[in-house]
This record gives sequence, structure tokens and C-alpha cells, in this order.
Amino acid sequence: LDAAAAKQLATDMLVRAAIGGQQRTLRLPWRFLGLQPGDSIGLPDGVWRVTECRFEAFVLTLELVRAAAALPAAPPSD
Repeated sequence: LDAAAAKQLATDMLVRAAIGGQQRTLRLPWRFLGLQPGDSIGLPDGVWRVTECRFEAFVLTLELVRAAAALPAAPPSD
């Protein structure tokens, strides 16, 4: 790898690790039962990926992690 590619790879890994650590729980009515782990959900604060689904008492509970967005290009490096 040249310096620019190595820097871009390291930056991408750090950003994905920081983004992937953000989690949230979302509770929805039963009509959203079609959602499954791996699906993406667009919320006002970004795109989230479903990691777990539970349906109890007619409430769908989703465990979500923030999906990695397109990462900006890193500036040139030495």
C-alpha cells in the first residue's frame, strides 16, 4: 500500500468503528412486523440497521446500530 491508501484504510476503519458503536432501541406498532435483522431504517438522525427484533404485547422492539454512511475521501498523505 502506498501512504495515501494506508491512511484512507485506517481512517475508514476508525470511522466505521465509531459509527458502529452507536446503538438504540426503537419500539413500533405491530404493523411494522415485516422488518427483519439486516434491514435499514431511515430516521431523522441518520440511517440505522436492525440487529434484533422482538414482538411482545403487540409491540415490535428493534435493536439498532448506526449504519456507516459514505465516508469522505481522505486528504493526500506522505
